[in-house]
Amino acid sequence: MAFDPKTYGPDVAQILSLGQNGNRLIPLSFEPYATQEMRDLIKKFAAGGLFPDLEEPEAPLAGLWLYFSCFEEAHKLAELCETEEGDLWHALIHRHEGDSGNAAYWFRRAGPHPVSSPSRKRP
Repeated sequence: MAFDPKTYGPDVAQILSLGQNGNRLIPLSFEPYATQEMRDLIKKFAAGGLFPDLEEPEAPLAGLWLYFSCFEEAHKLAELCETEEGDLWHALIHRHEGDSGNAAYWFRRAGPHPVSSPSRKRP
């Protein structure tokens, strides 16, 4: 199944168009990636404007910053999050940072999540 950034609305699609349309393989550690144009575009939008139907829109916005390897911006938003979804993004940010102990803490706080659940039982 191909990823379609338009699923998340025209503004998110526009942001992702500056980064391989959401198909970028993110390295396991932060490496410079974001251009000033990317940063300026993301900063134009409020979390609630990009993700209006979510309880905590800061969580996926942190994910967008993570996608562009912007640790400070991603972490600042993740710190505002108080839901399990936000805890999961916080964990992913610290995993990407290379702080496995801190990432493990946030993964424990997030608890089980469908993204990490097995899709089928093994024989």
